Amino acid sequence: MNVILVGSQKNDIGKTIISLKMALELASSGKKVLLMDLSSGKIKISEYLKVNEDIIYDIADVFNKTCPLEQGVMEINENLSLLPCPRVDGKINDINKELFVNLLKGAEAYDYVIIDADKLTSSYIDFREIQNVITINNNDFSCVKEINSDKTIATKASNFIVV
Repeated sequence: MNVILVGSQKNDIGKTIISLKMALELASSGKKVLLMDLSSGKIKISEYLKVNEDIIYDIADVFNKTCPLEQGVMEINENLSLLPCPRVDGKINDINKELFVNLLKGAEAYDYVIIDADKLTSSYIDFREIQNVITINNNDFSCVKEINSDKTIATKASNFIVV
């Protein structure tokens, strides 16, 4: 299983779109992909995929053991599954590294797990479990400090990519 985390120090910069496009491409090439929505962005992945109204369980329910991972996952197509972000703000509050690692262990049937996250500084992220980190930034000069900060945070991941 290859875990890819997409994050940034900036909001509204395209993390969700990049996560979704990457998941769709990998799935179309025959890879089994789980797309986890941990972003607090304006538009959720489930909205882009037009399945928002079909959500019964979400990632918070899996973390809280309200349901198992298999029940929280929505099958989008043969190779793409979504673990949606809650539709209710504030439902994800108490994520910790142990819950995060257990969730990834439960996803071992997938070839790829793509995590659409907010900031790489989120305390629940255990970079020892993540092979690739993609940080999204714009082209302004102030991004150098943020990129260096992201790189320092993600040093335990195998690969660090700046887009």
